[in-house]
Amino acid sequence: MNLTKKLLFFLIYILISIIFVEIFSYILFKNFFDLRYHKEVFKNISYKNDKLLGWDAYNGEPRPSESVLNTNNKDEACAYIFGDSFSHSDEVLDNETWGEILAKKMKCPIYNYGVGGYGSDQSLLKLQRILSHPTNNFNKSKTIFFGVYQEMLRRNLSASWVFYCCPDEKNSLKPYFVSEDGKSLKLIEIPDSLILNNVI
Repeated sequence: MNLTKKLLFFLIYILISIIFVEIFSYILFKNFFDLRYHKEVFKNISYKNDKLLGWDAYNGEPRPSESVLNTNNKDEACAYIFGDSFSHSDEVLDNETWGEILAKKMKCPIYNYGVGGYGSDQSLLKLQRILSHPTNNFNKSKTIFFGVYQEMLRRNLSASWVFYCCPDEKNSLKPYFVSEDGKSLKLIEIPDSLILNNVI
C-alpha cells in the first residue's frame, strides 16, 4: 500500500470515528443529560431565596469590601452598581472588583448590588428596591452604574430561565416583563406553584 492510499484510509477512518462520536453524543445527551427533554426539570425549584427577584445575594446587602465595611452610614456611598455577574465581578476577591478599585480612586464607598445570573429586568427591580429604601438618602448626588451584558438580554426573553448555580440558594425562576400595548411594561411575577404547567 503506497503513501497516498494509507493517507486516504486514515482520513476515512478519522471521518467515520467523528461521525460515530457525534451520533453517540447526541443520543446520550438528549436522553440523559439535556434538561429540555425532562418533564421534571422544575421539580426542586422554589422562590425561597427572594419572592420578587427569584434569588438575591448577601441577604440584600451590597457585596462586602473594604470601603463598604468601613462605612457606618449608607448615605456615605457615592455610587451604586447593579447588574449580573459582570457587574458583581465574579471570580475576583472582594477588594479586587472594578467597583472597589473605582471606590479607592473616587475616595468614597461604592455599593455593588450585582447578582450572578440576573437579567436586566431583575437588575431594574433590584435597583428600584434599593433606591426606594428609606435608609438610602438621595439628597446628595449619586452615580448609578447599570451594567448590561448581552447574555442578560437573552435571559429577559426566557420566562423559565433558571439560574442553576448554587442550588441551595438560587434555585428559582426569574420574574419578567411583557408589553401588552407596545408602550408600557407589565411585571409577570414568579408563580406561587412552580409546576411545569404554570411555568409554561
